[in-house]
Amino acid sequence: MELRLQPIRGDFGIEHLQAIHRHVFQDVYPWAGEIRTVGIQKEGQGFLPPEHAGIVVDGAARMMREDGMLSPGMDNARWSSLLAERFNDAHPFREGNGRAQRLYFDQVAEAGGKTIHWSVLTKEQNNAVSHAARAGDLEPLRSALSVIVTDRMDPLTLQRAKQAAEAMRGVRSVPPGYAAGRCRRGGAVLLRTLRPIDRAERHRAPTRRVRALMAIVGYARVSTLDQSLDSQTDELRASGTTRIFEDKASGKLDTRPGLAAALDYLRDHEGDVLMVTRIDRLGRSVQHLVRVVDDLKARGIDFRSLHEGIDTTTAGGEMFFVIFAAIGQFSGRIISERTHEGLAAARARGRCGGRPRAMTPNKLATALRMRAEGHTYDEIAGTIGVSASTVSRALADALQGVS
Repeated sequence: MELRLQPIRGDFGIEHLQAIHRHVFQDVYPWAGEIRTVGIQKEGQGFLPPEHAGIVVDGAARMMREDGMLSPGMDNARWSSLLAERFNDAHPFREGNGRAQRLYFDQVAEAGGKTIHWSVLTKEQNNAVSHAARAGDLEPLRSALSVIVTDRMDPLTLQRAKQAAEAMRGVRSVPPGYAAGRCRRGGAVLLRTLRPIDRAERHRAPTRRVRALMAIVGYARVSTLDQSLDSQTDELRASGTTRIFEDKASGKLDTRPGLAAALDYLRDHEGDVLMVTRIDRLGRSVQHLVRVVDDLKARGIDFRSLHEGIDTTTAGGEMFFVIFAAIGQFSGRIISERTHEGLAAARARGRCGGRPRAMTPNKLATALRMRAEGHTYDEIAGTIGVSASTVSRALADALQGVS
């Protein structure tokens, strides 16, 4: 109750969750608030390795913020469904994960204008839906959360939530080899233990959450509107991309909306990867490619090109960044040398370059004559088609040369 009245404030990342655990268990465990250093299991199912816990919780906080869960206004069904995807993400502590995470999600709910009525669920029901979620079936958890999540200002009371949950009382435990499923009878939510879990599914590696947090972003491009992106997008999806951005534009264009959106979506120093089918899909200009690759390197974002076999997540692939940096420097030197050579050749032919002079000898002669006749600078400028300031400077230089 103390934390509900005076919650621990934070950004809902791993340090926030650690602070909650430390506050609750500081008189129980000497290591309260510290990330576990060993793997843990529950009912034969393993949780994420400890080195991934911080990444996962920070990523979950970022996703909740991006999905709008931390702001009031989302409908309860969607909010409950999104919460189910974050429920069993990490378990970063040796003990006390359930209580710490419920208090943590109480604060998430408060930020989102919700209340979670945890007491509606029995311990057996909580274990049942959690077990199913760890096995990969989130539907029972979504069903349970849809009952116990209400708006803070909603007239639906805890008593009504308890009444709605009475239909769930049939599940007392989940026998080994089974997971909680879902059916509906007369609008009441029921839980049942009828679906056998395949052994391979039961021991599924829990790293799928990490892969989801470390986004692989695909980029596909064709040059004209009548060309199809299907072959590229199919190949990118088959290679594990989590989101694909598209352009129908020439690779010679430095500014493309799809590429700009992809680069904006990628997160700095969080393991994200930009993937293309071929490197020329990223661009046909060497200078533009070098700028994009340099930007990715500076932001800590990796790059993969499927057909060329470039993968900077590997030690050998990091050479790609080095090679492209060298190409950029070499290309810059070549352009500079050619520019200087062109200017020198032009000067040798009497062309100094730059914009043509506005005041030609004929215009200057006319300006001198009109000034001698008493005309103003504005009148002279209107006659010969230049600005008054140009007339003033030209006449001053001409008169100074005569004197």
